[in-house]
Amino acid sequence: MRKEGIIIGKDKEHIEVMVLRQKGCGEHCASCSSCDDTEIIRARKNFDVEIGDKVHVTAESQSVLSYILVLYGIPLGLLIAGILISHSYFTIKNIEPVEIYSFIVGIIAFTASAFFIKRLDNHFKKREEFLKIEKI
Repeated sequence: MRKEGIIIGKDKEHIEVMVLRQKGCGEHCASCSSCDDTEIIRARKNFDVEIGDKVHVTAESQSVLSYILVLYGIPLGLLIAGILISHSYFTIKNIEPVEIYSFIVGIIAFTASAFFIKRLDNHFKKREEFLKIEKI
């Protein structure tokens, strides 16, 4: 993944880069005016830059795909596991209605995954080697 951005802020160790987000609709739909098409990225400053400088922001495709897999895979996996495990448990214990209770447990597991994903996201934000910034 490679995007072009503009430096909008800096301090001693970090820079803030504004990049344009790609729109999924093709940029000509009726609701495009409500889309926020910019994204602010904070990264470690590796070289001297000034506010307004143009830069390239690069992330390895494998890192991005791994992050997407974690972001979508863990909640889906916990939802399915919660449903299947609780369904087996409720069936063995002869607790009725099995399907409704299993669905509720699956939703609880899915919701719990949001807290796990948030902690994991904070961990990834601290690891700044995923993004490489190059001056244009």
